[in-house]
Amino acid sequence: QHSFPQLSCLNKDSMLSHVMAVPLLKEAFTIGRSAAVENDFTLDGMGMQPKHCQISHDATGASIESLSLGAVVHVNGHQLAEEGGPQPLHHLDRIVFGPCRLLCLYLSNSR
Repeated sequence: QHSFPQLSCLNKDSMLSHVMAVPLLKEAFTIGRSAAVENDFTLDGMGMQPKHCQISHDATGASIESLSLGAVVHVNGHQLAEEGGPQPLHHLDRIVFGPCRLLCLYLSNSR
C-alpha cells in the first residue's frame, strides 16, 4: 500500500527510477542536508543546505518553498526564487534539489 502524496526518485536508468518513494506524511515536510536540524527527509551532497526547502500539502493542493539562502530548487526546469514564498506544485511535477537530485511528485496513485 502506497501513501500519497509522495516523492519518487527518477533516474536515467529506468530500472532505478521509482525504486525509492518518500511519503509526505506531514502537511509541512522539510528536506535538507542535516538530520541534526530536524528535517523530515535528508539529502546529502553538494549544494544541499542544512534546511533546504519545505513541501506543504493539504486538501487544496501542494506547494514548495526554499528555506535557506543558497538553496537551489528547480520545479519543471524553473528555479525557485530564494525568498519568493511558496510556489504551487502539481501532480507529476519534476523537482531537482541542489545540482542533481531529481524526484517526481505524486499527489495521487494515478501515473
